[in-house]
Amino acid sequence: MKKLSLVAVAMLSAGYAVAQGNTSTITQTGTSQTATAGQTGTSLTSTISQVGPGTVNTNNIGTTQQEGQSNTATIQQDGGSVFLIGNVGSRYNQASITQSGAASSGNNARIEQNRSGGTSLRSSDPNAPAIGAGNFATATQQGTSNTSTISQNGLTANGNYGGTKQYGTSNLSTVSQSNSTNNRGEIFQGATSTSVSSNTANVDQSDLTSLSNDAVIEQLSNSNNAFIDQD
Repeated sequence: MKKLSLVAVAMLSAGYAVAQGNTSTITQTGTSQTATAGQTGTSLTSTISQVGPGTVNTNNIGTTQQEGQSNTATIQQDGGSVFLIGNVGSRYNQASITQSGAASSGNNARIEQNRSGGTSLRSSDPNAPAIGAGNFATATQQGTSNTSTISQNGLTANGNYGGTKQYGTSNLSTVSQSNSTNNRGEIFQGATSTSVSSNTANVDQSDLTSLSNDAVIEQLSNSNNAFIDQD
C-alpha cells in the first residue's frame, strides 16, 4: 500500500500553500493507494490519477481540497477497456473533492470512475465497508458559478454511488451513470441560511442496458432546474 500526500505543486508536508496558477499532479499505478491534495488560492489545478496494473484498479482513495476561486480538481479512477479479455474493471475506490472558501466561485470538480463497479450498491456513507460494492464519489462546492461532474458510465459500472452538494447560486451539477445498473445518483443544491437560485442539476441514467438505478435531486429556494433521464 502506498500513501502520497501532495500539497500545492511540490510540497510534501502538512498544511496548505496560498498561491495562484499552481498545478498539482499525483499519479499512482497499483492498488490500495491513497492520495491527498490540498491547495489554497486562485486558478489552481489538481489532478489525481489512480490506475491499477493491467485492467485492475481496486481499493484506491483520492481526496482533493481546494479553497479559493477559479480552481479545477480532477480525480481519475477509471477501469480498463471493456473489450479486454478478463477485464474486471475498477472496484471499491473512493474519490472526494471539496471546493470551499468565503469567496469561493467559478470552480470545476470532476470525478471519473468509468467502466468500474462492484456486485452490490455502494453506501452513501464513506466509512461503510466497500468490499463487494461499487465505487464512491462525492463533490462538495460552496459559492457561486461552480461546476461539478461525476462520471460512472460503462457496462461494468455497477453498484456505484455518486453524490454532489452545492451551496450557493448559479451552480451546475451532473451525475452521469449511463449504460450501467444498480447505481445511485444524488444531487443537493441550496442553502438553509440564505436564499439561492438559478442552479441546474442533471442525473443521467439512460441507455438500454441501464437497470435498477436510483436518482434523487433536492433543490432549495426558487428558479432552479432539475433533469433526470432514465430512458
